[in-house]
Amino acid sequence: MGALTGATFRPGTGADAIDGVLPRQVVEPDSAREVAAVLEQAARERLTVVLRGGGTKIGWGRPPAALDLVVGLRRLNRLIAHAHADLTVAVEAGATVAEVNAALAGHSQWLHLDAPEGATSGGVIATIDSGPLRNRYGTPRDLLIGVQLATT
Repeated sequence: MGALTGATFRPGTGADAIDGVLPRQVVEPDSAREVAAVLEQAARERLTVVLRGGGTKIGWGRPPAALDLVVGLRRLNRLIAHAHADLTVAVEAGATVAEVNAALAGHSQWLHLDAPEGATSGGVIATIDSGPLRNRYGTPRDLLIGVQLATT
């Protein structure tokens, strides 16, 4: 897989393995545009791809038979907008729930999500993970107004 501007490709290591399957490469894009470009190139090359945020749920689901590329999303951790009067926030998928809550705390707000340490907002949404707070505030899906996806 070729290099893209701003994206950092490296060989997979044992720390990148998913259920014991070592990826050939890992890339950590810095923007949604780079994620889309990486996914487009991976689709053209018919690569087996796993998206990874904080990795707190990486063992959920079926283990991959082979793994060509892990796309790490932790560099996409920016708060895009916070309309505190409207009680809305827009963040990138790699922002941890703790990072988002720290940013919202200045307005006495927080995301009502039960998330393990290091869990990303994108990962919580992707796994629909919820704990006891869902009984009062709903699941991540109930709190979500919209998403922007990278598609090929």
